[in-house]
Amino acid sequence: MPHTQLPSGGAYSFEETYNTHSAKLFTSLFTVLDAYPGRTFTLTPSALIHFQKWFASQTFGMRQKVRNSFNLGYVEVVGGSLGDIEGTCTNYQEVIRNIIMGT
Repeated sequence: MPHTQLPSGGAYSFEETYNTHSAKLFTSLFTVLDAYPGRTFTLTPSALIHFQKWFASQTFGMRQKVRNSFNLGYVEVVGGSLGDIEGTCTNYQEVIRNIIMGT
C-alpha cells in the first residue's frame, strides 16, 4: 500500500520538512494519481498539516484534481489519533488504546 511518513518534529522544523519533503511529495502524488486512475495512496493524520499548507498554495485546477482523487477513493486518511502510533506503542493493546483514546 503506497503511503508516506513525513518527519515530524525532532531534526527538522515544520518549514524545513515542508520545503524539502512535503511540497514535492504532494505535487508528485496528485500528478501521478491523475495520470493513472485507480492507483491509491494513504495519508496519516500527521501529514495533514503539511497537506493543508500545500493545498492552500495550489491552483484551482490542481485543487479540483485533489478533490476528485479523494472523492473517488484514490486517497485515504487513516488513523484518527493525534499522534503516530507505530513509533510510540510497544504492543497491540497500546495501539488499540491509542486509536480509541487518541493519545
